[in-house]
Amino acid sequence: LAKELQSSGVVRIDGALSAATADALRDFVDAERLRCEEEVEAGGRPSTDRFANLVLLSNRCDLLLPLQGPPLDAMQELLGEASALGSLLEEVVGREASFNELACLISEPGSKQQPLHPDTPYSPTPPLYAAFVALQDVDAEMGPTIYLPGTHTEAEHTAFYGGNLEVGRDTV
Repeated sequence: LAKELQSSGVVRIDGALSAATADALRDFVDAERLRCEEEVEAGGRPSTDRFANLVLLSNRCDLLLPLQGPPLDAMQELLGEASALGSLLEEVVGREASFNELACLISEPGSKQQPLHPDTPYSPTPPLYAAFVALQDVDAEMGPTIYLPGTHTEAEHTAFYGGNLEVGRDTV
């Protein structure tokens, strides 16, 4: 898997999270989203404390998750001993890599697909690795995420919007 990740920039690992853990995490995410929306609306916290910036905002949110409870259980399953994702990341970045963010991209039916975009500027050494874990079946009505193998290269980043990540972003 490490060779595939390095050559294509993306790999798919089916069954990385058990159905029971995915269900528990989805229930947590649904409740946490409501709690965070209420907290932000009541003025208890700024939106940026609970929700990350998104390319498209309509029918979609990027909920920042705490590293406790069901999210921690899921992380332990995804990255623990004998897990495919944990083994892959250990091989690619080692045990000393830093963990940056735990979030849940929530797309409601009717969401537009995000415009194609790179998540980071080009770097000969990848600045980050992202893991996308679907907690439910995702169909075209939900604006699914699309990955384009091979687009992590310098040539592809230069060709894509001239390397400018802000071009093409929805600033609604």
